Amino acid sequence: MDKSKVGPALLFGAAFIAWFTLIGPALDKKFGPTPQEIVETPEEQTTTPATDGEVTNLDVKKEVSDVKAEAETKADEVKKDLTAKVEAKVELLPEQRISTPKFDVVVDPQTGIKEVFLHDAKDQASSNVVMGDPVHSSLFLNGIAADWKYGTAVIKKSASEVSISRPVLNKNITVVQTISLNKNYQFKNTFKILNNGKEPMTFSGLGVNCGQMRPIAVGGAGMMAGMDQGVDFYDKESEKVTTEFLSDIISAADEAEEEQGLEKGTGKLYADKAEQGYQWIAVKNRYFAWIVDVEEGFDKVYMNYKPYKSIDEETKEPVDLQVVSAVGIFKDFVVKPGQVHEIELDCYAGPQKLEILSKLSHGKKGVMQLSLFMFFKVGWVGLISELMLRGLLLLYSWVGSYGIAIICLTIIIKTIFWRITNKSTESMKKMSSLSPKMKEINEKYGDNPQVKQQKIMELYREAGVNPLAGCLPLLLQMPVFIALFNALRGAIELRHSEFLWVNDLSLPDTVFSIFGLPIRPLAIAWAATMVIQQKLVPNSADETQKKVMMFMPVFMLFVCYGMPSGLTLYWTFSTLMSILQYYMSNKKAKKEEQKTASAVTG
Repeated sequence: MDKSKVGPALLFGAAFIAWFTLIGPALDKKFGPTPQEIVETPEEQTTTPATDGEVTNLDVKKEVSDVKAEAETKADEVKKDLTAKVEAKVELLPEQRISTPKFDVVVDPQTGIKEVFLHDAKDQASSNVVMGDPVHSSLFLNGIAADWKYGTAVIKKSASEVSISRPVLNKNITVVQTISLNKNYQFKNTFKILNNGKEPMTFSGLGVNCGQMRPIAVGGAGMMAGMDQGVDFYDKESEKVTTEFLSDIISAADEAEEEQGLEKGTGKLYADKAEQGYQWIAVKNRYFAWIVDVEEGFDKVYMNYKPYKSIDEETKEPVDLQVVSAVGIFKDFVVKPGQVHEIELDCYAGPQKLEILSKLSHGKKGVMQLSLFMFFKVGWVGLISELMLRGLLLLYSWVGSYGIAIICLTIIIKTIFWRITNKSTESMKKMSSLSPKMKEINEKYGDNPQVKQQKIMELYREAGVNPLAGCLPLLLQMPVFIALFNALRGAIELRHSEFLWVNDLSLPDTVFSIFGLPIRPLAIAWAATMVIQQKLVPNSADETQKKVMMFMPVFMLFVCYGMPSGLTLYWTFSTLMSILQYYMSNKKAKKEEQKTASAVTG
């Protein structure tokens, strides 16, 4: 070996021995074990208290946790940034129009159905009635879907059908909506939800917007305005239609908003959950309706309203009105990876015509409110109302005028009750003849009600008078009166029908205004004929009661001044016929009295 290399080799060997025998242990003692030793002996490190300057396993875990949290935060930021970039690249596609001979439907690929144009229904402002609202779409997924972010849609379209495929950017799903038009304002709306992920997805709280409805007329609606908009829902178990009118929805929504601290018009309220679910939901005004039917049934019904500005048709002044809406919540369902869940909706968007709605399933003619009695629904009232409406339509087919048809229907009804009314009049005359004796009994036994009542009943028996006979015809005619009111109130056939000076039998017959007060001849004529009728009808009541009865025409004029002219035409002509009947009855009675007197004197 070269002597020159011996020295360095000995020096390297000495350094190697010194490192493992002296320097290495000293460093271990000062700086602690290596990371490999921490992993290999976790129990010793977690149980040995850390001294100043030492690094423990907990410190390492904390550092790993912080790094992981930071990584997740950055991942979320990247995801949001990527989603925003994708949304910025979403292409907004133009509206699609599909049609049938009965109606056209305008669909926004991004938001659902915008408007429905009805070909056979005329409006005051345009050639066709337009259902829906251009700002708030209908028949679009809602509920939990309100937060879904949709990508660029793919459209397939024919003359009467459109299919729109929408990827959901913040969910790993694709939604395909297909709208297929049928006849008589009916159409199918189908949602197919495809799970693109690798895990099953549970959908709880998914719903659909069942329609938006504006009032049928702005201004001139009178007391009918409160019943102009509403939401119906049909309980499958009880086969019952429940109605929430606009006034009820506003009251409940405002209360809910106040409790939740929300802005006005954003609160939601829902119907109580039905055991079998709600078969269909209808959003309507007086003459038109959206009806959405799902075979599986809706789990809940959310109702709400949205304020908007419009112009009063009579005063031309701006007014605050509402768009009423409803959301039906589907029952919960699960979609497995790669599979599709289909929701088929049987829909109707059109006029409330008896001939059409009576042919639809699940009692959809119930939206016409024919069974309404005051604020309740009575089945047999609905049957009579439907009979009245069908009779009116039949008479129109013969005479060609709804005004004349109403008069003919009035004559038929008055003829049916003619004999009963005559008997009532005779009973009232007998009661009126007993007024002097009734007055004596009241004066003599006024302090003893029990004896007074006994004496009055004895007087009735002696005179052969039934105190209920005068009220019986009114009680019998009341259901007919209510039924006819229901039939004429919502008969879309009267809309835009003219008669004499009346331009529209579905609205009050305003001819002009004085200092802002509309002058309506039919309502005024009805009140005047009521005064004449009271003068002719015998009345056994005391003076106080008579004064109260004389005030009744004024009260009825105030209450019914805003009623449709079709109704006031019926009431006016019916009262005229009653006056004629009293006149004929009085004339006949006088002839019989003269004949009896002649026989006695002869």
